[in-house]
Amino acid sequence: KVPIDGRRLQFTGEAVRVTSGSGIEESLRVAGDRLIFSNLSENADVWVLPIEPNSAKVTGKLQRITEEVAPNDTASVDSAGRYTAFRTYRGGANNIVLRDLSTGQERILATTQMFMAQPRISPDGKQVAYNALVAGKEVIQIVPAAGGPPRHVAEGLRLRGFASDGRRLIVGKEYDLGLLDLDTGKIRLLLRPPV
Repeated sequence: KVPIDGRRLQFTGEAVRVTSGSGIEESLRVAGDRLIFSNLSENADVWVLPIEPNSAKVTGKLQRITEEVAPNDTASVDSAGRYTAFRTYRGGANNIVLRDLSTGQERILATTQMFMAQPRISPDGKQVAYNALVAGKEVIQIVPAAGGPPRHVAEGLRLRGFASDGRRLIVGKEYDLGLLDLDTGKIRLLLRPPV
């Protein structure tokens, strides 16, 4: 809060923090001799809800698996439901994290000060692909789930996910969709909307 002379619209004292955290102060209003505002903060986390997939029946309790103040988002899961990969911003860096859902063990697969997003785990849980910004270029990289250096697989495309065979990626550029073969590097166009 800041004391204000309402007639002259001038501050008459020092600002005193009345909110906590790193939110965004908005909706500023002057009321008499006070400045009133709201504080907007967001905390994105990853949650797990056990279900029976054929009926969508809930079979367990909703479980929050990340609890940091740092954002944790864009999660994906392998076909068996054993591993999840997600992006987080911990320690002042973007991280791609793999979590074993049965043990709670986490492994940071990639970390950078630059942009990384949309981690997608392969159906067999053995590799994770993600979008990244490298040397000013948007690229798709893949890293083994066991850890190791990332492999650059495409440039100028956006990752959408793995194909069900785990050997191809679904990729996009503007409104086009295609399949990128991870062995050959060739792209087969799937969809190009009419112009």
